[in-house]
Amino acid sequence: LSIVGFLGAAGWFELKTSLRASQSTPMGKMHEQDMGAVWKYGVAGDYNWDPLNLYSSCGDDFKGRKGLRDVELSHGRVAMLGITYFAAWEALTGHPIVENNMLFHPNALFPALAISYA
Repeated sequence: LSIVGFLGAAGWFELKTSLRASQSTPMGKMHEQDMGAVWKYGVAGDYNWDPLNLYSSCGDDFKGRKGLRDVELSHGRVAMLGITYFAAWEALTGHPIVENNMLFHPNALFPALAISYA
């Protein structure tokens, strides 16, 4: 029941914040300049949360910010493909993918292989 409550609250939060204009925040003002001609709501997922100031690490212009957003999208897509592969492997073989993987069940062989590789 608690999982259903959590997912319901997360869904409600997404519903209420997905199509809001975010031009009142500092990052929202940057997004308004970057995306103003394309989409009036700014950038998806802008919750004005960047405590390490990584958003300007690729440059403090629209090209750098767009590049960082594109990288974030591609990493998210690769992660989704990876977890889909895990689920497909377990469905096809009937065995967990972590069953015989030394990265998930470390033993003395893994450090020896890492040291010998270096």
